[in-house]
Formats: sequence, structure tokens, C-alpha cells
Amino acid sequence: MQDKEFIKNRGLYFGLYLSIFPFFYFVFGESMSLTTYLVVFWFAWAVGVFYLLFNFVKERKNTYDLFNFKQAFTSLFLISAVGLLVLCVTKIMLWKVLYEDKYIQLDQSFYKNILVTTFNYTNMQLDEAYNEGTIKEDEYNDQLDKLNKQQEEFNLAITDRWKEGVSIRFFLWQLLNSLFLFVFINLILAYFLRKKIIV
Repeated sequence: MQDKEFIKNRGLYFGLYLSIFPFFYFVFGESMSLTTYLVVFWFAWAVGVFYLLFNFVKERKNTYDLFNFKQAFTSLFLISAVGLLVLCVTKIMLWKVLYEDKYIQLDQSFYKNILVTTFNYTNMQLDEAYNEGTIKEDEYNDQLDKLNKQQEEFNLAITDRWKEGVSIRFFLWQLLNSLFLFVFINLILAYFLRKKIIV
């Protein structure tokens, strides 16, 4: 019973931490650069996830005389699963129930930003190759036409992505993918926790 309470409480705390990110994206997403996005949603997210899970289970092992790899992994995964479930519910409430149009707008803006950055870089490489004489004018024009056509196709795909609206299944699919990701994260953390226990 004590184990269940611990898992539930720490899972809820973990879910609240994860839920900060959708709200941050909701408030700052429109003006956020790709660099800021990567720093916040990759680096800060990863640091927080590893720190919280590691400390939660380190706290748990102190109540056991023997705390092995299996116990560490199970505790980590159950806390992660509760947290991810909280995050999924938060996303559904925020992005489907309350602000579906806002999510679609932010999502389209984000992917169009990536698209523009990618194609600008490719165009720059193509211009350099042409200016240096690596490719001839005919080839340069052909490549430029292909790039423009691809950009139009990607733009259309981004616009059509949510023409049916945001589906709850989309968030459930994200939940499933996140659970698979956290299997690997939890294996890594359980390994280091086991090393700490042995030492």
C-alpha cells in the first residue's frame, strides 16, 4: 500500500513537471525560435526528467534493505507511466477541449519555421555551389525548381495535417511512443541506481 501511495504521489509530481512544457509552449510558442525550442524542450526537459526520476527512486530505495535492478526499473517505469498519463490528460484538455485552434496554429507555425530554415540553408548551399562553378546554370535552375516544388508540397502537407481537427488518438499515440522512450530512460537510470546501491 505504501509503495502504491509513493508511486502515485511521485507520478503526479512528475506529471505536473511534464505538464509545464505544454503551458510554456502555449504562452511562448508563437514567438519561440528553433534554438529556444531545442534548449527548453530537449535540454531542460531531459535534465529535469533524469533529475526527478533519479531522486524519486533514490528516495524509495532508502526504505529497503535490498533494492535491486528490477525494483529500481519497476519503480521508475510506474512513476513515469503515471506522469505521462497526467501529461496526456493535460494535453487533451489544453489542446483538444480548450484551445484546439491555437494548437493547430502553433503546430503549423513551428513546422513551417523548420521548413523555411531547412530550405534557406539548402538554397544557400546551392548558391555557393553555383557561384564556385561546381554546378552549371541548367543544373542550378533544375535543382532550384525541385526545391521550390518540394517546399510547396511540404507547405501543403503542413496545412492539410489538421484539416480534420486534432484527434484524441493523436495524443494517445504520443503517450504510447513516450512510454517506449521511457523504457530506455528508465533502464539507464536503473543501471546507475544499481551501481550506487552496490557501491
